[in-house]
Amino acid sequence: MKKFNVRITSILLILILLLSAVVPTFAAEAATLTYSKEYNSGTRDVLCTTLDGTSAASYYQDHDYDELSEMSASALFSSLQTLMRSTHKYTSSYDDCHYEADKTDCQNGDGSVSLIYTSYSATMSQWNGWNREHVWPKSLGGDSTTGGGADLHHIRPSDAGVNSSRGNKPYGEAGANATPKTGTNPAVGVLGGTYNSTYFEPLDNVKGDVARICLYVYVRWNSNWGADSITEVFQSVDVLLQWCEEDPVDTWEMGRNEVVEDIQGNRNVFIDYPEYAWLLFGKEVPEDMTTPSGEAMGGTSSGGTTEPDTPDTPTDPTPETPVGESATLSFASDAQRVSLTSDKQVWEQNGITFTNNKASSITAVADYSNPVRLYANSSVTIEAAKNIAKIEFTCNSSSYASALQSSIASGATTDGSVVTVTLASPAKSYTVSALSAQVRLNSLTVYFEANCNHTNTTTATKSATCTAAGSIIVTCDDCRETVSTTTIPATGHQNTYESTKNATCTTAGSIIVTCDDCGATVSSETVEKLGHDYVDDVCVRCGDVIESVPSEPTSGGWQLVTDASELKAGDKIVMVSGTFVAGNISNSIMASIDGVTVSDNTITTLPSGAVIFTLGGSTGAWTLSNTNGQKLGGTSEKKLAWDSGTTTWEITISKDSAIVQNNTNSYGRILYNATHPRFTTYTSPT
Repeated sequence: MKKFNVRITSILLILILLLSAVVPTFAAEAATLTYSKEYNSGTRDVLCTTLDGTSAASYYQDHDYDELSEMSASALFSSLQTLMRSTHKYTSSYDDCHYEADKTDCQNGDGSVSLIYTSYSATMSQWNGWNREHVWPKSLGGDSTTGGGADLHHIRPSDAGVNSSRGNKPYGEAGANATPKTGTNPAVGVLGGTYNSTYFEPLDNVKGDVARICLYVYVRWNSNWGADSITEVFQSVDVLLQWCEEDPVDTWEMGRNEVVEDIQGNRNVFIDYPEYAWLLFGKEVPEDMTTPSGEAMGGTSSGGTTEPDTPDTPTDPTPETPVGESATLSFASDAQRVSLTSDKQVWEQNGITFTNNKASSITAVADYSNPVRLYANSSVTIEAAKNIAKIEFTCNSSSYASALQSSIASGATTDGSVVTVTLASPAKSYTVSALSAQVRLNSLTVYFEANCNHTNTTTATKSATCTAAGSIIVTCDDCRETVSTTTIPATGHQNTYESTKNATCTTAGSIIVTCDDCGATVSSETVEKLGHDYVDDVCVRCGDVIESVPSEPTSGGWQLVTDASELKAGDKIVMVSGTFVAGNISNSIMASIDGVTVSDNTITTLPSGAVIFTLGGSTGAWTLSNTNGQKLGGTSEKKLAWDSGTTTWEITISKDSAIVQNNTNSYGRILYNATHPRFTTYTSPT
C-alpha cells in the first residue's frame, strides 16, 4: 500500500491501514453510569464497556466467570439455562409487553417507545400502529401469549408494517438485490431493514440486539417453548456470531436488561457476557472483542461440538412442566433452617417438592456447598406417587451418615457418607423419626419399585423433516419408562425450486436450488462473470466506457508521494490499497476495483471505474471532488456520500502511509476493509 503522484498535476493516495473485520457501528465509548431500574436510562449506539453501575455483580455472585468459560458447550448451556430460569421469578403477561414498553424501551426516561428495526421513537398513544414483535417468530416457537411468547426479554415494540414484512422469515444476509422495507405505522418512511424470499436482514445497529435476544430465547426456553435450534431463526450460527461481533452491546441494551430484571427477576446473560455465544457453540472468541464484562478472551471453549448448526442441547434438569413421578420431602414443624436456592428448588421450612425425569429414580438435590440441616429430634418423611423401593441419603460427612443410620430402626447400610435404606415392603411413604443428632444432608435419591407390566401407555410422535429423523415413542403412564422407540427416517428434500441470478460483466451469477418444504439450500452453483466485451472502448454488453488515465508528464505516470506538503489544490487523487482502487459510491461505501499494477513506485495500470478526485481547499481541510464536481463527504461511521455530511478532510503521510481523516472526528478515517472489500470510514485507528 503506497502513495503515488504525477509531478505537479496527479497524486495517488494508497491507504496502508487494513481492517481484518468490520469495525462496530458506534460513535464513542460510554462513560460509566448507574442504570435506573425504573426506566431505560441507556443511550442507543453508545458502546457499553463495563458492568459497573448494573446489578450484574449480585446476579452472578454464585457463578464464577472463569469456571463457566472453561465448561464444555453442553455444560455451559445447562448452567446458563438454570441461572436464567431459577431467577425468573415473575411470569410476565402478554399485556405487560405493551404496558411496560415506555419503561423498558424508552431512552433516558423520556416516555417514548423505541421501535425495534427502525429505532423510531413512538408514543404510547400510537399503540395499534406499533405492536408487539416476537423476535423469535411464534410460528417457529410456542404459544404467542404465554411462556417465551410473553417474556419481556423477548418481545419488543415494532412498527406494524415492518413487523408484517418480516413475518416469520429467519434472520440472515438478504443480499445486494434485497427489497428495502420502510415503516408504515407509525414509523412512516423510516428504513427498518431489507428482505428477500428467504431471509430478513435488520439494520446494522440492530443486528446484535436481535442475535442476543434469540440466544436468550434458545437457552432460557428451549424445548419448553419450541425454541429447539438456533438455526430455526438464523441463517447459520456463523451469521449470528458475526452480527454479535459487528453490533456489540450499547448502553441502551444494557439499560433495558436492568429494567426487565427488576420486573421479572432474570437477566439476558448474552448482553452481560456476549462472549458466551461463541463458547456455546464451541467457537473461538474473537480477539480483543469489547464486551461489557471486560473479559475479551480470544480463546476456545474446553469442549463442545464444532458443528455450528447442531450444538449440544442438554436435557433440562428441571422442566417447567413436570413430567413423571413426584415425591415430597417434609420436616417436622420448626425443625430445620435452610438458606439454600438452586435449580429452582427452594428448601423452605415446610419442605420441598421435586420431580422425577427418569424411569426409576428421582434426586432432590446434588453437590451443594451449603447442605440442608436436619436437627436433632426432628423427623423426615418422604412421600411418593408410586411405591418406594430404596432411598439414598448423601450426607455432608461420614460422621453425619453414622448419626443418620443410628436413627433408622432397620434396613439401613452405610458406605462412607452415603446411607442406603432398602424397604423390605415397598410403600409410597417412608419416615425417619426422632433423629438422634444433627445431620447435614447434601442430596437425597429415591428409587421406585421397578416391576410394571406397562398396561397404560402414551404414544408421542415427532414428525420427520427434510434433514432430521422423527420418532414414535411409547411411554408407560405408570412407571414413566420408555416401552418402545421407532425412528422415522428423514424425508429428504423432495420438493425444490431453482433460482437463477444472471452473471454480468463484473459480477458472478448463481444457480441456487432451494427446498420448498424447509427452505434449506440444496445446492448452489456459481456462474462466472462474463467480463467486458469492448468495441471502440465501449462494452457491448453493459455500455461501460474505458476511461483513459489522465495524461502524464515525462516523469512516467502516478508517482509515490513522500511528503504531504507536496499536495496542493488542483492535484488529482486516487485511493488504492494493494491492487485495489476505490470506485464510485454505492450503499454508502466506495467500491473495491481490482487491477492496479505498480512498478518502481509508479502505477502502470489503473483499471476502469477508478474515481479520480480533484483536490480543493487547503492543508488540514482538503476537499475531494469527482469528475462531476461532487465533493466526497462522511455522513457517519461506515457511510460516505457525494455532497453530503462533512466534506473536508485532513491528509497526513508517514512512512509510505496515507491517512485521510474526516474533520468530524467521530466519522473516522477512510480505511480499506480486506475481509469485506470496500473503502469507507471507520472510527477504529486500524
